[in-house]
Amino acid sequence: MEWIKWMWAALALLLLIAEVFVSGFVMMCFAAGAAAAAVTAFMGYGPIWQMVAFIIVTVITVLLMRPIAARLTRKGGQNRWGIDRVVGQQAVVLIEISPTQALGRVRVNREEWQATSSDGQPIAQGAIVTVIGVEGTHLRVARQ
Repeated sequence: MEWIKWMWAALALLLLIAEVFVSGFVMMCFAAGAAAAAVTAFMGYGPIWQMVAFIIVTVITVLLMRPIAARLTRKGGQNRWGIDRVVGQQAVVLIEISPTQALGRVRVNREEWQATSSDGQPIAQGAIVTVIGVEGTHLRVARQ
């Protein structure tokens, strides 16, 4: 049963690495549980206690992470992350937004984005617009 110690430790490490590729802090909770089970195994406790440690620590970390994850991903809050941070911001049209062209171009703060008009009407270069949504890799904007 010596290998179980290392299995828990390897599982904790693999789950931490997997957290890089998955959003939502889910894998990190399971990694914490696996780390607790590894510590329990290294302390000499049997497989039942290792599983109990895994379950308890995983449940506790999930319960603690839910409010944090909800705060980071809420739509109406001021602390927006990722592309959501540009919604509601003002932008300057750099390349005319026209229904005949594929996409126009806008600048939000110091970033340039491809953009489309929300009402399908052309928007002239230099106009100030408001970002009202994100569609894939481009912004949907409206005149002010």
